[in-house]
Amino acid sequence: MSSIFWVLDSMDKTVASYAAFLALYIVASFSILSRWNNKWWAYLSVWTVYAGLSLVVAVWLARDLFDAINLSSMACFLGGVGLFAACAYCIWPRHKKTAIAFSSFSILLAGIGIDAFAIEPHWLDVRHEQVTSKKISKPFRIVVLSDLQTDRVGEFEESVLNRVLKEQPDMVLLPGDYIQAFTKDHPLQAAKLHDCLKKVNLRARLGVYATEGDSEKKDWVSIFQDLPVTTFEKSNTISVADNEQSLALTGLTLHDSWKPGYKIPGSENFHIVVAHRPDFMVDAAEGDLLVAGHTHGGQIQIPFFGPIVTFSQAPREWCGGSCIRREAGQTLVITRGVGMERGRAPRIRFFCRPEIVSIDVVPAPIQKVSSVEHCR
Repeated sequence: MSSIFWVLDSMDKTVASYAAFLALYIVASFSILSRWNNKWWAYLSVWTVYAGLSLVVAVWLARDLFDAINLSSMACFLGGVGLFAACAYCIWPRHKKTAIAFSSFSILLAGIGIDAFAIEPHWLDVRHEQVTSKKISKPFRIVVLSDLQTDRVGEFEESVLNRVLKEQPDMVLLPGDYIQAFTKDHPLQAAKLHDCLKKVNLRARLGVYATEGDSEKKDWVSIFQDLPVTTFEKSNTISVADNEQSLALTGLTLHDSWKPGYKIPGSENFHIVVAHRPDFMVDAAEGDLLVAGHTHGGQIQIPFFGPIVTFSQAPREWCGGSCIRREAGQTLVITRGVGMERGRAPRIRFFCRPEIVSIDVVPAPIQKVSSVEHCR
Protein backbone atom coordinates (compact mmCIF):
# COMPACT_ATOMS: atom_id res chain seq x y z
CA MET A 1 0.00 0.00 0.00
CA SER A 2 2.82 2.42 0.86
CA SER A 3 4.31 1.88 -2.63
CA ILE A 4 0.99 2.93 -4.19
CA PHE A 5 0.91 6.11 -2.08
CA TRP A 6 4.47 6.87 -3.12
CA VAL A 7 3.63 6.50 -6.81
CA LEU A 8 0.75 8.96 -6.39
CA ASP A 9 2.90 11.39 -4.42
CA SER A 10 5.65 11.16 -7.03
CA MET A 11 3.46 12.18 -9.95
CA ASP A 12 4.89 15.69 -10.09
CA LYS A 13 5.40 17.64 -13.30
CA THR A 14 8.74 16.00 -14.08
CA VAL A 15 7.49 12.44 -13.70
CA ALA A 16 4.22 13.23 -15.49
CA SER A 17 6.13 14.87 -18.36
CA TYR A 18 8.39 11.85 -18.75
CA ALA A 19 5.40 9.47 -18.60
CA ALA A 20 3.75 11.53 -21.34
CA PHE A 21 6.93 11.30 -23.45
CA LEU A 22 7.00 7.51 -23.07
CA ALA A 23 3.32 7.22 -24.02
CA LEU A 24 3.76 9.42 -27.10
CA TYR A 25 6.82 7.45 -28.20
CA ILE A 26 5.00 4.12 -27.90
CA VAL A 27 2.02 5.50 -29.85
CA ALA A 28 4.34 6.84 -32.57
CA SER A 29 6.23 3.54 -32.67
CA PHE A 30 2.98 1.60 -32.98
CA SER A 31 2.01 3.76 -35.95
CA ILE A 32 5.37 3.19 -37.64
CA LEU A 33 5.42 -0.55 -36.98
CA SER A 34 1.83 -0.96 -38.15
CA ARG A 35 2.85 0.46 -41.52
CA TRP A 36 6.15 -1.44 -41.87
CA ASN A 37 5.39 -4.50 -39.78
CA ASN A 38 7.34 -6.79 -42.11
CA LYS A 39 10.52 -4.68 -42.09
CA TRP A 40 13.16 -5.67 -39.55
CA TRP A 41 14.84 -2.28 -39.86
CA ALA A 42 11.67 -0.67 -38.49
CA TYR A 43 11.83 -2.66 -35.24
CA LEU A 44 15.58 -2.12 -34.91
CA SER A 45 15.20 1.62 -35.53
CA VAL A 46 12.37 2.00 -33.03
CA TRP A 47 14.40 0.32 -30.27
CA THR A 48 17.68 2.07 -31.11
CA VAL A 49 16.07 5.50 -31.02
CA TYR A 50 14.16 4.59 -27.85
CA ALA A 51 17.32 3.52 -25.99
CA GLY A 52 19.12 6.76 -26.78
CA LEU A 53 16.23 9.22 -26.66
CA SER A 54 14.75 7.93 -23.40
CA LEU A 55 18.12 8.37 -21.70
CA VAL A 56 18.68 11.85 -23.13
CA VAL A 57 15.20 13.01 -22.09
CA ALA A 58 15.66 11.47 -18.62
CA VAL A 59 18.91 13.37 -18.07
CA TRP A 60 17.42 16.56 -19.50
CA LEU A 61 14.34 16.48 -17.25
CA ALA A 62 16.06 15.14 -14.11
CA ARG A 63 16.66 17.37 -11.11
CA ASP A 64 19.46 15.20 -9.71
CA LEU A 65 21.23 11.89 -10.30
CA PHE A 66 18.64 9.80 -8.48
CA ASP A 67 15.85 11.50 -10.44
CA ALA A 68 17.59 10.51 -13.69
CA ILE A 69 17.85 6.92 -12.47
CA ASN A 70 14.18 6.95 -11.50
CA LEU A 71 13.08 8.23 -14.90
CA SER A 72 15.32 5.69 -16.63
CA SER A 73 13.69 2.92 -14.59
CA MET A 74 10.33 4.14 -15.88
CA ALA A 75 11.69 3.85 -19.42
CA CYS A 76 12.73 0.27 -18.69
CA PHE A 77 9.83 -1.13 -16.71
CA LEU A 78 6.93 0.93 -18.08
CA GLY A 79 7.97 2.07 -21.53
CA GLY A 80 9.90 -1.12 -22.24
CA VAL A 81 6.91 -3.31 -21.40
CA GLY A 82 4.65 -1.19 -23.62
CA LEU A 83 7.07 -1.10 -26.53
CA PHE A 84 7.65 -4.87 -26.47
CA ALA A 85 3.88 -5.36 -26.42
CA ALA A 86 3.45 -2.99 -29.39
CA CYS A 87 6.13 -4.90 -31.32
CA ALA A 88 4.45 -8.22 -30.54
CA TYR A 89 1.06 -6.96 -31.72
CA CYS A 90 2.39 -5.49 -34.97
CA ILE A 91 4.51 -8.47 -36.01
CA TRP A 92 2.00 -11.17 -35.04
CA PRO A 93 0.29 -11.49 -38.48
CA ARG A 94 3.59 -12.25 -40.24
CA HIS A 95 6.00 -13.74 -37.68
CA LYS A 96 4.16 -15.45 -34.83
CA LYS A 97 7.30 -16.92 -33.26
CA THR A 98 8.92 -13.50 -33.13
CA ALA A 99 5.72 -12.07 -31.68
CA ILE A 100 5.83 -14.69 -28.94
CA ALA A 101 9.43 -13.70 -28.21
CA PHE A 102 8.46 -10.01 -27.95
CA SER A 103 5.54 -10.94 -25.69
CA SER A 104 7.84 -13.01 -23.50
CA PHE A 105 10.23 -10.07 -23.07
CA SER A 106 7.29 -7.83 -22.19
CA ILE A 107 6.03 -10.29 -19.57
CA LEU A 108 9.56 -10.81 -18.20
CA LEU A 109 10.13 -7.07 -17.79
CA ALA A 110 6.74 -6.68 -16.13
CA GLY A 111 7.52 -9.56 -13.76
CA ILE A 112 10.89 -8.10 -12.81
CA GLY A 113 9.27 -4.73 -12.22
CA ILE A 114 6.58 -6.20 -9.96
CA ASP A 115 9.19 -8.11 -7.97
CA ALA A 116 11.63 -5.21 -7.71
CA PHE A 117 9.13 -2.46 -6.87
CA ALA A 118 6.27 -4.24 -5.10
CA ILE A 119 7.51 -7.54 -3.62
CA GLU A 120 11.19 -7.49 -2.59
CA PRO A 121 11.18 -4.07 -0.86
CA HIS A 122 8.83 -5.51 1.80
CA TRP A 123 10.04 -9.13 1.81
CA LEU A 124 12.05 -9.04 5.02
CA ASP A 125 14.85 -11.56 5.54
CA VAL A 126 16.46 -12.51 8.86
CA ARG A 127 20.10 -13.48 8.40
CA HIS A 128 21.70 -15.52 11.19
CA GLU A 129 25.44 -15.43 11.84
CA GLN A 130 27.63 -16.88 14.59
CA VAL A 131 30.80 -15.39 16.05
CA THR A 132 33.10 -17.33 18.35
CA SER A 133 35.56 -15.76 20.77
CA LYS A 134 37.75 -16.90 23.62
CA LYS A 135 37.02 -13.54 25.26
CA ILE A 136 33.43 -14.65 25.89
CA SER A 137 32.37 -16.91 28.76
CA LYS A 138 28.61 -16.59 28.26
CA PRO A 139 26.77 -16.47 24.91
CA PHE A 140 24.64 -13.50 23.92
CA ARG A 141 22.70 -12.39 20.85
CA ILE A 142 23.02 -9.12 18.92
CA VAL A 143 20.40 -8.01 16.39
CA VAL A 144 21.40 -5.40 13.81
CA LEU A 145 18.73 -3.14 12.32
CA SER A 146 20.11 -0.61 9.87
CA ASP A 147 18.80 1.81 7.26
CA LEU A 148 15.10 1.92 8.02
CA GLN A 149 15.44 4.98 5.79
CA THR A 150 11.74 5.64 5.41
CA ASP A 151 9.75 8.71 4.44
CA ARG A 152 6.44 7.23 5.54
CA VAL A 153 6.54 5.41 8.89
CA GLY A 154 3.82 2.78 8.94
CA GLU A 155 2.92 -0.88 9.24
CA PHE A 156 6.07 -2.19 7.55
CA GLU A 157 8.42 -0.35 9.92
CA GLU A 158 6.39 -1.52 12.92
CA SER A 159 6.50 -5.12 11.68
CA VAL A 160 10.29 -4.89 11.30
CA LEU A 161 10.71 -3.66 14.87
CA ASN A 162 8.49 -6.46 16.14
CA ARG A 163 10.57 -8.95 14.15
CA VAL A 164 13.68 -7.65 15.90
CA LEU A 165 12.09 -8.34 19.28
CA LYS A 166 11.00 -11.79 18.13
CA GLU A 167 14.70 -12.69 17.84
CA GLN A 168 14.97 -12.12 21.62
CA PRO A 169 18.12 -9.98 21.37
CA ASP A 170 20.40 -9.29 24.30
CA MET A 171 21.68 -6.23 22.42
CA VAL A 172 20.30 -4.19 19.50
CA LEU A 173 22.52 -2.13 17.20
CA LEU A 174 21.07 0.65 15.03
CA PRO A 175 23.76 1.86 12.59
CA GLY A 176 21.89 4.89 11.26
CA ASP A 177 19.67 6.20 8.46
CA TYR A 178 16.32 6.25 10.22
CA ILE A 179 14.31 8.84 8.27
CA GLN A 180 14.90 10.15 4.75
CA ALA A 181 12.06 12.52 4.02
CA PHE A 182 11.86 15.91 2.36
CA THR A 183 12.53 18.74 4.82
CA LYS A 184 8.87 19.69 5.30
CA ASP A 185 7.91 16.09 6.13
CA HIS A 186 10.92 15.13 8.24
CA PRO A 187 9.72 16.32 11.69
CA LEU A 188 6.41 14.47 11.35
CA GLN A 189 8.05 11.23 10.24
CA ALA A 190 10.70 11.46 12.98
CA ALA A 191 7.90 11.87 15.54
CA LYS A 192 6.04 8.89 14.06
CA LEU A 193 9.17 6.73 14.31
CA HIS A 194 9.62 7.79 17.94
CA ASP A 195 6.03 6.77 18.67
CA CYS A 196 6.51 3.49 16.81
CA LEU A 197 9.63 2.65 18.84
CA LYS A 198 7.72 3.46 22.01
CA LYS A 199 4.71 1.39 20.94
CA VAL A 200 6.70 -1.79 20.24
CA ASN A 201 8.81 -1.16 23.36
CA LEU A 202 12.16 -1.73 21.67
CA ARG A 203 14.62 -2.68 24.39
CA ALA A 204 17.25 -5.32 25.15
CA ARG A 205 18.97 -6.69 28.25
CA LEU A 206 22.37 -5.27 27.29
CA GLY A 207 20.97 -2.13 25.69
CA VAL A 208 19.97 -0.58 22.37
CA TYR A 209 22.64 1.57 20.69
CA ALA A 210 22.22 4.04 17.81
CA THR A 211 24.69 5.88 15.58
CA GLU A 212 24.21 8.63 13.01
CA GLY A 213 23.64 7.90 9.31
CA ASP A 214 23.78 9.95 6.12
CA SER A 215 20.08 10.86 6.13
CA GLU A 216 19.97 12.26 9.67
CA LYS A 217 19.22 15.85 10.58
CA LYS A 218 21.15 17.70 13.30
CA ASP A 219 18.55 16.78 15.94
CA TRP A 220 18.47 13.09 15.00
CA VAL A 221 18.82 11.99 18.65
CA SER A 222 15.31 13.37 19.31
CA ILE A 223 13.96 10.23 17.62
CA PHE A 224 15.15 8.31 20.70
CA GLN A 225 14.29 10.90 23.34
CA ASP A 226 13.00 9.30 26.57
CA LEU A 227 13.51 5.83 25.09
CA PRO A 228 15.92 3.14 26.42
CA VAL A 229 18.39 3.85 23.59
CA THR A 230 21.99 5.01 23.94
CA THR A 231 23.04 7.38 21.14
CA PHE A 232 26.58 8.18 20.00
CA GLU A 233 26.73 11.86 19.10
CA LYS A 234 30.52 11.61 19.34
CA SER A 235 32.75 8.62 18.71
CA ASN A 236 33.13 6.93 22.06
CA THR A 237 33.89 3.60 23.71
CA ILE A 238 31.81 2.44 26.65
CA SER A 239 31.81 -0.63 28.88
CA VAL A 240 28.81 -2.95 28.93
CA ALA A 241 28.51 -5.30 31.91
CA ASP A 242 27.04 -8.75 31.32
CA ASN A 243 27.10 -10.52 34.68
CA GLU A 244 30.54 -12.11 34.99
CA GLN A 245 31.87 -10.76 31.67
CA SER A 246 32.49 -7.24 30.41
CA LEU A 247 32.11 -6.03 26.83
CA ALA A 248 33.52 -2.97 25.11
CA LEU A 249 31.26 -1.10 22.69
CA THR A 250 32.47 1.65 20.38
CA GLY A 251 30.05 3.82 18.42
CA LEU A 252 31.43 5.99 15.62
CA THR A 253 30.10 9.24 14.21
CA LEU A 254 29.15 9.35 10.55
CA HIS A 255 32.28 11.35 9.78
CA ASP A 256 34.58 8.85 11.48
CA SER A 257 32.90 5.92 9.75
CA TRP A 258 34.08 7.33 6.40
CA LYS A 259 37.75 6.88 7.36
CA PRO A 260 39.45 3.63 6.25
CA GLY A 261 42.32 4.50 8.59
CA TYR A 262 40.26 5.34 11.66
CA LYS A 263 42.07 4.11 14.78
CA ILE A 264 39.70 2.10 16.94
CA PRO A 265 40.69 2.06 20.63
CA GLY A 266 42.07 -1.26 21.86
CA SER A 267 40.37 -3.36 24.53
CA GLU A 268 41.08 -6.61 26.34
CA ASN A 269 37.35 -7.34 26.47
CA PHE A 270 35.24 -8.55 23.55
CA HIS A 271 35.01 -5.37 21.50
CA ILE A 272 32.00 -4.45 19.34
CA VAL A 273 32.31 -1.49 16.96
CA VAL A 274 29.21 -0.07 15.26
CA ALA A 275 29.03 2.68 12.65
CA HIS A 276 26.98 3.64 9.64
CA ARG A 277 29.46 3.34 6.78
CA PRO A 278 31.67 0.25 6.43
CA ASP A 279 34.68 2.23 5.16
CA PHE A 280 36.28 2.26 8.62
CA MET A 281 36.57 -1.54 8.47
CA VAL A 282 39.01 -1.58 5.56
CA ASP A 283 42.19 -1.04 7.60
CA ALA A 284 40.79 -1.63 11.09
CA ALA A 285 43.32 -3.28 13.39
CA GLU A 286 41.24 -3.33 16.58
CA GLY A 287 37.81 -4.65 17.46
CA ASP A 288 36.40 -8.18 17.51
CA LEU A 289 33.02 -7.57 15.85
CA LEU A 290 32.67 -4.65 13.44
CA VAL A 291 29.15 -3.79 12.26
CA ALA A 292 27.89 -1.36 9.60
CA GLY A 293 25.10 -0.71 7.12
CA HIS A 294 24.82 2.12 4.55
CA THR A 295 25.20 0.16 1.29
CA HIS A 296 21.67 -1.33 1.18
CA GLY A 297 23.39 -4.30 -0.45
CA GLY A 298 23.47 -2.15 -3.57
CA GLN A 299 19.65 -2.46 -3.76
CA ILE A 300 20.16 -4.10 -7.17
CA GLN A 301 22.36 -7.19 -7.36
CA ILE A 302 23.36 -9.24 -10.37
CA PRO A 303 23.54 -13.02 -9.71
CA PHE A 304 27.17 -14.23 -9.42
CA PHE A 305 28.39 -10.61 -9.52
CA GLY A 306 26.77 -8.82 -6.61
CA PRO A 307 25.88 -5.15 -6.17
CA ILE A 308 26.32 -2.83 -9.12
CA VAL A 309 27.02 0.24 -6.97
CA THR A 310 27.78 0.53 -3.24
CA PHE A 311 28.83 4.16 -2.55
CA SER A 312 31.53 2.84 -0.23
CA GLN A 313 35.30 2.42 -0.18
CA ALA A 314 34.86 -1.08 1.25
CA PRO A 315 35.33 -3.93 -1.28
CA ARG A 316 32.27 -4.49 -3.45
CA GLU A 317 32.05 -8.16 -2.43
CA TRP A 318 31.63 -7.08 1.20
CA CYS A 319 28.90 -4.55 0.49
CA GLY A 320 26.21 -6.89 -0.82
CA GLY A 321 25.44 -8.03 2.72
CA SER A 322 28.23 -10.11 4.22
CA CYS A 323 29.95 -11.65 7.19
CA ILE A 324 33.74 -11.73 6.81
CA ARG A 325 36.16 -13.37 9.23
CA ARG A 326 39.75 -12.16 9.21
CA GLU A 327 42.84 -14.08 10.23
CA ALA A 328 43.38 -11.87 13.29
CA GLY A 329 40.00 -12.96 14.63
CA GLN A 330 37.94 -9.97 13.59
CA THR A 331 34.46 -10.49 12.21
CA LEU A 332 33.00 -7.88 9.86
CA VAL A 333 29.24 -7.73 9.37
CA ILE A 334 27.69 -5.47 6.75
CA THR A 335 23.93 -5.56 6.51
CA ARG A 336 21.76 -4.89 3.45
CA GLY A 337 19.51 -2.86 5.73
CA VAL A 338 15.75 -2.54 5.67
CA GLY A 339 14.82 0.56 3.69
CA MET A 340 15.78 2.07 0.38
CA GLU A 341 17.12 5.30 -1.05
CA ARG A 342 14.24 7.78 -0.92
CA GLY A 343 13.75 11.27 -2.25
CA ARG A 344 13.55 11.07 -6.03
CA ALA A 345 15.29 7.69 -6.26
CA PRO A 346 13.42 4.62 -7.55
CA ARG A 347 12.05 2.51 -4.68
CA ILE A 348 13.61 -0.71 -5.87
CA ARG A 349 15.27 -3.88 -4.58
CA PHE A 350 16.23 -6.71 -6.91
CA PHE A 351 17.95 -9.90 -5.73
CA CYS A 352 18.57 -7.84 -2.59
CA ARG A 353 15.88 -8.38 0.04
CA PRO A 354 15.79 -6.10 3.10
CA GLU A 355 17.22 -7.77 6.17
CA ILE A 356 17.92 -7.68 9.85
CA VAL A 357 20.97 -9.62 11.07
CA SER A 358 20.93 -11.81 14.18
CA ILE A 359 24.43 -12.54 15.50
CA ASP A 360 25.05 -15.17 18.17
CA VAL A 361 28.32 -14.51 20.00
CA VAL A 362 29.45 -17.72 21.67
CA PRO A 363 32.48 -18.77 23.74
CA ALA A 364 34.96 -20.90 21.83
CA PRO A 365 38.65 -20.91 20.92
CA ILE A 366 39.40 -18.90 17.82
CA GLN A 367 40.48 -21.27 15.07
CA LYS A 368 43.10 -20.23 12.59
CA VAL A 369 41.57 -19.38 9.24
CA SER A 370 42.78 -18.08 5.93
CA SER A 371 43.53 -14.38 5.47
CA VAL A 372 39.94 -13.55 4.56
CA GLU A 373 37.16 -16.08 4.87
CA HIS A 374 33.40 -15.79 4.46
CA CYS A 375 31.36 -16.74 7.50
CA ARG A 376 29.29 -19.86 7.33
